[in-house]
Amino acid sequence: MKKILLLLLIIGHSAFAQTPKPIKSRVDKVIVFNRGAQLFATEKVALPAGTTDLVFENVSPQLLEASLQAGAGGGAVVMDVRYHLQYAIVEKKPSDPALKKFEKDLKGVLDSLTDIGFTMKGLQNQINNLATERNVLLNNRLMKGELQRDSLIIFQQSIEFLRQRLDNINTAMLKLEREQYRWSELRDGLQQRQATLQTLISGNYAPPTADAQPVSQVIVTVLSERAMNTDVTINYFVENAGWTPSYDLRADNNSTDIELNHRAGVYQNSGIEWKDVLLTLSTGNPNESSVKPVLSPYLLNYTQYVAMERKKMKETLASKPQAAAMTDDVKDYEEYSGPEIDGVYDYTTVSQNALRVVYEISLKYTIASDGQAHNVVIQNRKIPAQYNYTVVPKLDPDVFLMARLTDWEDLNLVPGTARVYFEGTYVGQTAINPGSTNDTLLLNLGRDKSIVVKRIKLKDKSREKILNENKMVTKTYEISVRNTKAIPIRLIVEDQMPISADPSIKITYEEYGKASFNPDTGKLVWDFKLDPKENKKVSFTYEVKYPKDRALAGI
Repeated sequence: MKKILLLLLIIGHSAFAQTPKPIKSRVDKVIVFNRGAQLFATEKVALPAGTTDLVFENVSPQLLEASLQAGAGGGAVVMDVRYHLQYAIVEKKPSDPALKKFEKDLKGVLDSLTDIGFTMKGLQNQINNLATERNVLLNNRLMKGELQRDSLIIFQQSIEFLRQRLDNINTAMLKLEREQYRWSELRDGLQQRQATLQTLISGNYAPPTADAQPVSQVIVTVLSERAMNTDVTINYFVENAGWTPSYDLRADNNSTDIELNHRAGVYQNSGIEWKDVLLTLSTGNPNESSVKPVLSPYLLNYTQYVAMERKKMKETLASKPQAAAMTDDVKDYEEYSGPEIDGVYDYTTVSQNALRVVYEISLKYTIASDGQAHNVVIQNRKIPAQYNYTVVPKLDPDVFLMARLTDWEDLNLVPGTARVYFEGTYVGQTAINPGSTNDTLLLNLGRDKSIVVKRIKLKDKSREKILNENKMVTKTYEISVRNTKAIPIRLIVEDQMPISADPSIKITYEEYGKASFNPDTGKLVWDFKLDPKENKKVSFTYEVKYPKDRALAGI
């Protein structure tokens, strides 16, 4: 019986549809992707029994119609959902002074167009008469010199007459054509005015104080078996929105944890304000294709045939579906719930599926439709870190403080820039790249001038000599470091020795102390501890042997 009643309600939709109910909707939830956003609006609605058209206003004019969805609770059924532009409708009143003026102006325009039509016809008749006269002159036998009794004098006089008359005819025709052009411009302007007046008279005009912009609406047709109060939700995708990640890294000294503040710059230009909305940030991008590429046959042939095959392959590329990516993120948004953590992170729930990271924030934000980045706090974490100092004195004598983070995969970070603060002072920016395959995430915390490093070539241990057909060059470098800090540090020193790019160049690595050495790259690494005020020196020596009659670059 219940199914029969529902069927009757569906059949009677057109006959018993209720009067459309306007709803001033408000966006209350937003999923913001790297590019684009999914907007949600839920309203409590009193539904009568039968079919009702709910008109949601205050929706974004930028919405993607293909993404438009709607849902209803309480057993109500959504029959249809569609986007609609509502233009201002002004009732035409016979006594409207503006209407009378438009009708009077239209009559004057039509009378003027009639007069212009006769004037242009008279000008065209004069042009046609002159053209006929010119053809008669040009085709006259006397002018062509075809008469047998023509004398030279008569012929010359005829030519002179023809020249003068043709000049007069062409001048007169040019004058008439210019006048004809001016009248045609006036006619075109009057015709445009005629079309405008006819539009205004038909009632498609608004008073000067009316808003000329159309109103964006979403119309949801809902079927209910009984009268009820229930929630009706619409959601849709807009492209003019997104977010970019940023980080603040703060460290007090080299023995404490690093404080990581994860933020987002959320921007939108959807045409409506997001006021007091719950935000979910997703690293997904619905604009990217979700279709796996397919390999085409790898053809080798001569140039012309290959060009044709490549063109044929390009024509088989697949289109970009968006619905699948958006559906996955909406599911993440609606179903995920996770543990609570102390601090700012209490307001953010982080989840990661096979495709993307989702940050669900329980604080409400207001994001204006101005295209500007608005700061949103995602999480605040204390991260255990191991500190060391690193220097590459061949390229830069300054020492850099580095933080090593292990098990960083659990932080659910995304690539972005980080502002670095050390002991309360801004020291610069660095990059966070979780896409690295290393199990340790290295963070550059800036330069430290309190560790002094010098690199010099020892002249008494560097020499050149010629032996038979070869030249031998020996070089020794010394690196001295001094820790002026009041605490012990761990210092990593990086340098290099050359490697041969030609079999005729022989390199002997004579001395490099306790450094680790990679013969494939020539890289040297010393790793040692320095006590407060301690000095340390390390050195390395290598010998290069090559033909004396050849110049060696970079030695």
